[in-house]
Amino acid sequence: MALGLLLISACGGSTSAEPTEQPSASNAATATEPAGNAGSDANENAGETSPEEAIASGGLIANGDVTLDIWKVWSNDYIALNDLPAVLALEQVTGGNTNYNTVSWAEATEKFTLMITSGTYPDIIEVLVGSYPGGGEAGIQDGVYMELSGLIDQHMPNYKAIRESDERIRKATMSDSGNIFAIYMMRSLTDGTLAGEPAWGGLSIRQDWLDKLGLEKPVTIDDWYNVLSKFKTELNVEAPLMVNQYGQMDQNSFLSAYGVKSAMYLDGATVKYGPMQEGYRQYLETMSKWYSEGLIDQNFLSNNAANIPVEYAAMDKTGAGGNLYNAPRK
Repeated sequence: MALGLLLISACGGSTSAEPTEQPSASNAATATEPAGNAGSDANENAGETSPEEAIASGGLIANGDVTLDIWKVWSNDYIALNDLPAVLALEQVTGGNTNYNTVSWAEATEKFTLMITSGTYPDIIEVLVGSYPGGGEAGIQDGVYMELSGLIDQHMPNYKAIRESDERIRKATMSDSGNIFAIYMMRSLTDGTLAGEPAWGGLSIRQDWLDKLGLEKPVTIDDWYNVLSKFKTELNVEAPLMVNQYGQMDQNSFLSAYGVKSAMYLDGATVKYGPMQEGYRQYLETMSKWYSEGLIDQNFLSNNAANIPVEYAAMDKTGAGGNLYNAPRK
């Protein structure tokens, strides 16, 4: 049976929380159990020492005899997830073991589908839980995902309080029928107040090139056009601006300047779809002009550079694009 883990976070420093699919699953040995069994196990153990009490008394939750198998989408050139200091510290504090099975984003959807159809599941699936055929609700009905309401009520009072402190978050963290098949990460201040996470990604630009050309950091779309044009004409940069395969950048960079987003979004109380709006057409016209002038990577379809490729930056082939501020790569 599988437990779903989802992520609610405010990307780019926003103060509103939005759900993104980030799941988790339960033990393969219980894959065919009815969803209600997990809750009954919790009831039987309700009188035992809680993890918090065990830690406070210097005890452990396990004695090295429990291993959680975790399926996670993860790409990192520096260290294996099982060797991360934070993971090792968690094992030391709890007495339990973790075994991460990681897949890259490029193969994540295929591997997720193969895992679900195999009938053998890890304890936790992190990312793509909403990709279950028919959604998380169907996962519960099929006995693959756990229904977590009872466990949350019994063992997660802080999580429950934060979740129920905002009606939008409460609705976003359950299915239409009221079932909870995932644990969401929600950013909060120390007093439990919901808050957006710090900015961790966005546009980056070569400051040394700006200094060399005597230019200020671009702010408006016209500023960016001027800077990218200078990169092209005066520094002979191959691809002044990197974009992904859809001609966009994460966080709706540039696109937001036209008052729209890349997909569904709220405009007041009205739900709108970005590509159907006039602002999106204006954005495409601007990007088309920039592309025709060589200001955008001419191979953006194949490069799919949601973040600036290291080789392009190292070889001075580009001067701007999306980047993750907290994730250096080789």
